[in-house]
Amino acid sequence: MVSLEDFAGQFIWSDYAAPWCGPCTPQTQAIKQVERSLDEADAVVFLTIMTSDMGGFGDPATQQTAAEWASRFQLDPTRVLAANLTAMTIPKHLLFSPEGHVLFEKTAPMKAAEIGSVLEQYMDDWWAWKQSGDFADWMHMD
Repeated sequence: MVSLEDFAGQFIWSDYAAPWCGPCTPQTQAIKQVERSLDEADAVVFLTIMTSDMGGFGDPATQQTAAEWASRFQLDPTRVLAANLTAMTIPKHLLFSPEGHVLFEKTAPMKAAEIGSVLEQYMDDWWAWKQSGDFADWMHMD
C-alpha cells in the first residue's frame, strides 16, 4: 500500500496507464525524460498507477502488471502500482502539492516539454501561495 503521506513534503506526479493503451508507452517515455532532467532539489516523486491488465475494462491490474511495466521501462518498481481502475480514461495525470493539494489534472497524452512546463508553473505557484497566502491559479480547476 502506498499513501500520499509516504511522500510528505514532496510534489507527486502520478500518471495512470495500462499495457493495452497505445499512448501510454510514449507517455511513460516522456515522463522518464522529465524525471531525468530534474534536480533532486525539485523534490518530485513520479508514480505510475496501472489501471488494468491486458484485458482492459473489467480486468484489473495486478502486481505482476505493475512489475512488468516497471521492468519494460526500467522504472523503480516501488513507484509503479497496481489498481482496479478499469473504467478510467487514460493516460491521466495528477500533480499533488507537498500537502496533498491537487494542483493539476489532465486526461490526455502530454509531451515532456509540456510536463516540465506544468511542473515549473504549478510548483512555483504553490510555493508563492505557501509563502504569501494569496489566491493562486491552481486553486480553481478548469
